[in-house]
Amino acid sequence: MKKKKIYFNNEASVTTISILMVAGLAIIGLNFVKDISPKELYAYKVSAYLLVIAIFVKKIIENLWLKNFMGWTKRILHLKINSRQIETIHRSDIKKVEFNSGILTIKTSGKNFVYDLEPYRNQDVQKLLKIIRP
Repeated sequence: MKKKKIYFNNEASVTTISILMVAGLAIIGLNFVKDISPKELYAYKVSAYLLVIAIFVKKIIENLWLKNFMGWTKRILHLKINSRQIETIHRSDIKKVEFNSGILTIKTSGKNFVYDLEPYRNQDVQKLLKIIRP
């Protein structure tokens, strides 16, 4: 049987933040350019806006479409493993992380999260554990 894949997204990656900053600076900077015709200025601004929209649409599609997905930042984990609902876990709330015989248990101060990781690829499970464990 073929193992399932978990999709990973570092939500605060340097690439994502850099692209958003460049697009934002382009939108602001284009207001100060005097040597461009209004049609060209409009085209450049639309391109910059579309770049920003494309990044956010990518995030929305990942959250809605992908069934096995993990997004993370320094403080928050977003897990959607074998379900359609995203569960948000704050790293500061994590009390204990256990992984025994394919079952991942994350104990927090308010709730326990249990995931069956047996049907997933081993390298994806190892990466998920490396990200979750401090």
